[in-house]
Amino acid sequence: MTYMRTLLVTVMMLGACLFLPGCMEEKEQVICEGEEPLEENWWYECSFEMLEDGTITIEVELTGDTPVTILTIPASEYENWYYCEEFDYYEAGSKVDSMSTTLEFDYQTQENWADELYVIFWNSDWPNSCDEEENGPTVNGNFKITVS
Repeated sequence: MTYMRTLLVTVMMLGACLFLPGCMEEKEQVICEGEEPLEENWWYECSFEMLEDGTITIEVELTGDTPVTILTIPASEYENWYYCEEFDYYEAGSKVDSMSTTLEFDYQTQENWADELYVIFWNSDWPNSCDEEENGPTVNGNFKITVS
């Protein structure tokens, strides 16, 4: 008899949950966001750890006419990127010469290089950005990364 009561209460609670707003929705977590002016060859970076599979959304809203490069790289490749060496990056989360855009992609922790990632918003002419260049325009924009 107690088993049936427990089962009935559980079914009632699950049924009630279906009618409550937000009860069954996926939670979206803001990993980082910023409003940073980026001078030529400067960057804004965000590092975070993926503890489980999820959808990563990268939003960029720029003002002006100068694009940025968006790179999503595993932590193990960060030093190679930083020192202008060859590096691997996650193509679905990267875009060269990007103005205002939204990138959205699924990340599966067990199938990728690493579970710690860097997303870099870079005011550069990548892949030629390690060459000496004159100062270019400053980029102003908003950057936001969420995981759901």
